[in-house]
Amino acid sequence: MKPRGVKEYIVSVPKEAQPKLRTLRDIIKSVAPEAQERISYGIPYYGYHGRLAYFRLSKSHIGLYLAPSVIEQHRKELERYGTAKATIRFPLNEDLPIALIRKLVKAGMRTNDHVAKKTLKRPRQKMPVFVRAELVRNKLADAYAARPPYQRNDYLSWINRAKRDETKQKRLSQMLSELKRGDRYMNMVWKGK
Repeated sequence: MKPRGVKEYIVSVPKEAQPKLRTLRDIIKSVAPEAQERISYGIPYYGYHGRLAYFRLSKSHIGLYLAPSVIEQHRKELERYGTAKATIRFPLNEDLPIALIRKLVKAGMRTNDHVAKKTLKRPRQKMPVFVRAELVRNKLADAYAARPPYQRNDYLSWINRAKRDETKQKRLSQMLSELKRGDRYMNMVWKGK
């Protein structure tokens, strides 16, 4: 049975590997707190303006999957680890290089930010804590993450522009309702992908 969440994935692997996977998850979440966490292709996935990272336990290593450009930029620092175009293999019999992983995830965020800025003409909005909390509480974080970048940005801009708290809450409620329905965007019909 496929795991439904990252915690479930970690609990499903052999006990001796679980602490390293928890550490890797904690590193990614601390460096990229806005990243969407879910299971994709049966393994943990983190999305931040596109694909940020995946990880997976193998027999002798933990695979960390990042953008090929990030691996190429850090080729020298990664010489002691097995790498491929988009993969780094951290041996199970060694400690995780925490500082290096932090650096790699930050580089991935910068890469994704750069791409997002090119494709998004409007100023990028930061997600307020109360919006993130409501997305999680309503189990709509994945529905939000699945929306195109311009829609996510427009929703946040619209909510952030409200001067009164009650207006912010009203706009947030509309966004949550539209995400739940899946066929609306800012009171307009939206068919998705």
